[in-house]
Amino acid sequence: MGNLFEKTSYYRVDRSTLFNWHRQSGAFERLAPPWRGTKVLKHAAIDSDDEAILEVQLAGPYKQRWRARHSEYLEGKQFRDTLFDSPFKSWTHLHKFSDDGEGRSRLDDQIEYALPVDFSPISNRVKKELSRVFRYRHEILRNDLEYALPPLPPLHIAITGANGFIGSSLIPYLKVRGCKITRLVRGPTTAEDEINWTTDDLSRRGSIDAVIHLAGEPLVGRWNEEKKRKILQSRREGTQKLVSLLTKLPIPPKLLISASATGYYGSRPGETLDEDSSCGRGFLAEVCKEWEGATEGARAHGIRTVNARIGVVISPQGGALKAMYPAFASGVGGPLGSGEQNMSWIALEDLLRVFHFAILNESLSGPINLVAPNPVSNKLFTKTLGGVLGRPTMFRVPKPILRAVFGEMADEALLSDQRVMPKALLNRGFDFLYPSLVQALRFSLGR
Repeated sequence: MGNLFEKTSYYRVDRSTLFNWHRQSGAFERLAPPWRGTKVLKHAAIDSDDEAILEVQLAGPYKQRWRARHSEYLEGKQFRDTLFDSPFKSWTHLHKFSDDGEGRSRLDDQIEYALPVDFSPISNRVKKELSRVFRYRHEILRNDLEYALPPLPPLHIAITGANGFIGSSLIPYLKVRGCKITRLVRGPTTAEDEINWTTDDLSRRGSIDAVIHLAGEPLVGRWNEEKKRKILQSRREGTQKLVSLLTKLPIPPKLLISASATGYYGSRPGETLDEDSSCGRGFLAEVCKEWEGATEGARAHGIRTVNARIGVVISPQGGALKAMYPAFASGVGGPLGSGEQNMSWIALEDLLRVFHFAILNESLSGPINLVAPNPVSNKLFTKTLGGVLGRPTMFRVPKPILRAVFGEMADEALLSDQRVMPKALLNRGFDFLYPSLVQALRFSLGR
C-alpha cells in the first residue's frame, strides 16, 4: 500500500529565486538534517539524468548507500527524485514551485512511498520522521532566502579542517552562495576540489580570496602529555606553516579567518568576558594564545586576520552535544559537577552566518567571540536539553568521576566557568537567528 507525505511552505521571494537555490552546488547537503548523518558520495545536478549516491546512517554505526536519480525536470517549476537501493519498497519525491503573488512563491514537497511491510508502528514512525526532516528543510530555506545576510561575491575560499563537523557544514553553506571552495588537506587528495597544502603549490588553484583555517587535533579524549603535545603543536605549528605559505603566494588572500576558542579566557567565575578581556590561565588558554599568535605573520603581511573564538557549538554532528546526546536521549544525562559553571554556546546555523558576516565586514579583524548573547549555566543547559528531548536529567556526574575519566580536560573544558559575550558582533549589528538555547536545540535536533 502506498503512502503520501506532503509539506507546503510560502516564501517572501519570487519563484525563480526559490527554484534557483535548489540548483546550487551544496543545496542537498545544506538541506540534510544534522541528526540524520547523510553524506553525498556522488552529486547529480537536478537538470541531469545522472545518478547521485548517498551514504545514510540508519541506526548507530550502521550505514547504507542509497542511489537517487532526478527526472521530470521543468525549468523553474519542478523536478522529481526517485530512490533506489533504499529500505523503502518505492520512493519518489516531487518538488513543485509556483507563484503566490506579489513576488512571493510556494514550495510543495510531495513524497509517495511504500514500506517493505505495512505495519502501523513503523508507518507512524516514518511519518513522524518525515515531518521532522521537512520542517527542518523548510526552515533552512527560510533562513537562506528570507533572513539572508547580504550576498557574497563569487569568491574562491580555501578551507582547512574541511571534513570536520564545522567545515563539512560551512562548505555547502558557502557553495549555495556561489563560492568556489578548495579543501586544504594534509594527506592524499581524493577529490578534484582538494589540494595537499603541506606539499603542493597552492598557486596552482589560482588566486585565493579568503582562507578559513579550522584544522586542529580534537580536544576530546583523556589528556596525557602526548595528547596535549598534539593539541598544541597542531594549532601552533600548523597555523605558522599555513601563514608562511599564504604570505609567499604571488597574490596572497585578502582575508584569513583562523579558528580559536573561548578557552582563551580560562575559567573565570563571576566575570563577564568579551574580546577586550585578558588571556586566562591554564593549558587551553595557553594553547589559544599560541594559536592566535601564530597568525601574526599574516596580519603583518597585510592580510586581514580574524581570530574566531568559538564557544560550545550546538549541533548533533559534533562537539559537546554529540558527546552528550546518547546519555540524555536515554534519560541518564545530568549536570556536570555542581552545574553552576557558565557555558557560552552558539547554534551551528549562527556560526556559519558569522563566517559569512566576517567575510563581508571589513571592519572585523582580530579576536571575535563566536557565541550567542545568552550564556547559561551547565545546570540550565542540562534542564533545557532534557526538556527538548522529553527526558529526565537527574543523574549528576560528580567532579571526581569526570577527572578520573578525562583527566585535566575535565577542569579545563567540562567544568570551566566562562560567561562570554559577543561584543564585537553585537556592536556591528549581527543578528542571531537562534539567540535562545531552547530555539537552538529544537532546531538542530528537529524537536
